[in-house]
Amino acid sequence: MIKNLILLALALVVVNTATAQTVEEYKAQIAAKNDQIAALQGEVGALETKILEFPGWTFGTYGLVGANFTGYNDWFNVENANSSLATISVGLNGFARLNEDKYFWRNDAKLNLGWTKNIEDVGLNDAVGAINKDLELGFTNNADALNVTSLFGYKFTPKLAASVLADYRTTVLTNFNNPGYLDIGAGVTWLPIKDLIVTLHPLNYRIIFSDTDGVFEPSLGLKYVVDYTRAINVLNGVSWSSKLSGFYSYKDTNQNDWTWINAFGFKAWKGIGIGAEFGLRGSKSEFLSNISKIGAAELRPDGTNLFDETQLTQFTFDNVDTRVEQINANRALSPDVPSVELPSSSPVQSYWLIGLTYTL
Repeated sequence: MIKNLILLALALVVVNTATAQTVEEYKAQIAAKNDQIAALQGEVGALETKILEFPGWTFGTYGLVGANFTGYNDWFNVENANSSLATISVGLNGFARLNEDKYFWRNDAKLNLGWTKNIEDVGLNDAVGAINKDLELGFTNNADALNVTSLFGYKFTPKLAASVLADYRTTVLTNFNNPGYLDIGAGVTWLPIKDLIVTLHPLNYRIIFSDTDGVFEPSLGLKYVVDYTRAINVLNGVSWSSKLSGFYSYKDTNQNDWTWINAFGFKAWKGIGIGAEFGLRGSKSEFLSNISKIGAAELRPDGTNLFDETQLTQFTFDNVDTRVEQINANRALSPDVPSVELPSSSPVQSYWLIGLTYTL
C-alpha cells in the first residue's frame, strides 16, 4: 500500500513538472511573438512615413469617438436614486496635402461635437411623501467647433517658403458663424525639421462675422501657427500631435486669441485604437460675449432683470470685471438656488476627450 502511494506521488510530481514546463514554454513563445508584432508595427510605421514624404497628394481621415452611459434605478447610495446620464463626443479630422519640390499646399479640417442628456428623478417629496415625476431633458450641445485651414507655400529653400494662409473657425450647431473668424494673410513658413511647420504671417487681416456690436472687431494683425499634426511614433503604435495657433491684433489686444490642441493615440487593431485630446484656448472677446449673454438672462431674487436694456448695451472690456462682480453678488442673495460663481477675469478655456480612435 505504501509503495503504491509513493509511486502515485512521484507520478503527480512528474506530471506537474511537465505541465509547468509546458506553460512556461507557451509563455516564452507568446513573448517572442509579441516582440515580432512590435517590430512589424515599427516597420509598417516607417513605410507609412516614407510614403508621406513622396511628392504628390496625400489624403487622410481620422478622429475620436467617446461615449458614456450611466443609469440608476432605486439605487439609494447615490444622490439621485433614479437617474441616467448619456454623453457622446465626436472628433472628426481630415486633410488633403500636396508636396512638391518647389511648393506645398496643406488643407486641413477639424470638427468637434458633443452632446449630453440627463434624465433625473428628483426623488421623494419631503413635504407630502410623494414621488415626483421624472424630469426629462433632451440632448444638449456641450461641444461645437469647426476649423478649416488652407496653407500654400513657395519654397525658397527646402526649409523656408513664402506662404499665404486662409483660416476659418466657427461653431456649427449653435450660433453658426456668430461669431465666425476668417483670417487671410501672407508671410513666411519655416520647416526646421521633418513634421514641424512654423508659420508667421505679419500681414494678416481678420474678418469677423458677428451680431454682437462692440465685442468682436475686425483688424490687421499677426497670425502664427506651430503645427506638429502628423503622428510621431514615440513607441510602437503610440502617436502624438500638437498644434498651437493664434492671432495678435495691431488695433486692440483685447481681440487677441490663441488655441493649443494636443492629441495622443494608441493604434490597437486595423486603424482602431484608444486616444485622448486636450485643448486650451484664450480669448477676451469670447469671455465678454459670454458674460453679456449671462447678464441679459440674470434675474434678481424678486424676478426682475438685474440689468436694464441700457446697461446691457454698455458691457465693455473695461467694465466686464465689475459686471461679473455684480452677477456674483446677486447670486449670493439666493443661496438656495443652485448657481455657479463666474470667474472675475477671462479664464483659460479647456476641453478634453477620451475614447476610441479611428483612421481611414
